[in-house]
Amino acid sequence: VRPRELDDFLAAVYGFGVPAELQEDEPRLLSLLSVADRYGLVAVRDECASLLETRITEANMAALLQVADRHQTMGLRAAALSFIAGRLERVSAVMDTDDRSVRRSLREFLSDAESCYSKHSAVVDLKMGVTLTV
Repeated sequence: VRPRELDDFLAAVYGFGVPAELQEDEPRLLSLLSVADRYGLVAVRDECASLLETRITEANMAALLQVADRHQTMGLRAAALSFIAGRLERVSAVMDTDDRSVRRSLREFLSDAESCYSKHSAVVDLKMGVTLTV
């Protein structure tokens, strides 16, 4: 742990949450999330993840998905996957990365979404008495 990371971690511990000056600093939030996870401060880890959910961009989407998977932050993972799945170009960009775990996470998400859609469309078909071909 680097000195600045330790300072941020201690500020979060003694301040009972992520300090205001870190909330707009993505690299420091990522570092704090990692350190908080390493030392078992789930509330701080989850607060960092929650703040990062609102900062997902095409530039950082794969990296944030990787962080979410590594640190098991389900909210950040869901937000990153939803963001990526929102546009075909994003899906393509993530599938072109070298990171197998990120590609696997996206494939699982898309497969689950397809399965969920199939189940819901069958329910709609039954209620409406109409058969749709998907």
